Amino acid sequence: MFVGMGHTASIAELSDDALRAMECAHEVVGDGVVHIRTGSAFVFRKDDILVRVERPGVAHEDVRSHGVAASRLREGGIGSPRLIAPLQTTSTGRVVSLWNWVEHDPESCDIRTLGATLAGVHRTPTSGLPPFNPLRSARVRLSQSHHLMTADEQHFLDQALARAEHLASAVRRMNCFIHGDFNTSNILNAPARPVVIDFEYVGIGNPAWDVAKVAHRSHRFAGHPAADFDEYYGAYRAAGGIAELDQLDDMLSVIDVRSTIWCVSSRAFSPWFASESEVRLETLRNPEATTRWTAL
Repeated sequence: MFVGMGHTASIAELSDDALRAMECAHEVVGDGVVHIRTGSAFVFRKDDILVRVERPGVAHEDVRSHGVAASRLREGGIGSPRLIAPLQTTSTGRVVSLWNWVEHDPESCDIRTLGATLAGVHRTPTSGLPPFNPLRSARVRLSQSHHLMTADEQHFLDQALARAEHLASAVRRMNCFIHGDFNTSNILNAPARPVVIDFEYVGIGNPAWDVAKVAHRSHRFAGHPAADFDEYYGAYRAAGGIAELDQLDDMLSVIDVRSTIWCVSSRAFSPWFASESEVRLETLRNPEATTRWTAL
């Protein structure tokens, strides 16, 4: 039995809830509808526990590493949840992890808070963390999605990924805690302080990768003006952030390829993915393309 903060439940009970949630998941995009795809992770709340059903391919040892990353953040004075129960694999083969639920305001943290929080993340101890890989799973995702592409698209994305891998390998190496997916969705606006969540891509590397994630929003996506990034980076530097931007263009190119492969590999799930895939492919083919990307 698991006993946690006023709630008692068996791991099996929580795992069964996870399975029911998966069966009821909507593969629809719309107002008020959560988009849950077969290949994605998703979470739901059960009393004071957050149940996270990991995406296919995430193993027990990966989730243990996520727990280590959360612990390192707390050691560094950054708010983060605790991995509070043994792991359980559902009958589908997907790992379920249990975390303490964090009460928070549904409104996102403002852009300056995001920047200041990231500066603290980058001062976090790194012991026990793997090297950061900005293209983690991109090669596997691409190879598993060839049936969704034309032969021309396969060849083009294979070449684009090879170039991105070369650019990523040339980025200056540093011994810094990298979150890997640092954005407003992964920073909870909790009462006492912001709380960082989602540790799937955490590793050790150049802190500019985290800055580039937000820069990419302003660079590519509609509704994210350049002034937002300037304010974010200014707050980051004012709080002691150490990331430099001298290799930002190369990082943005890597993120372009990774994001496009993700979108193309999901194009069968909805009309949005299908149309957005065309926009992103055109951006990679034609650097002068001006159509802005849209976010899911």
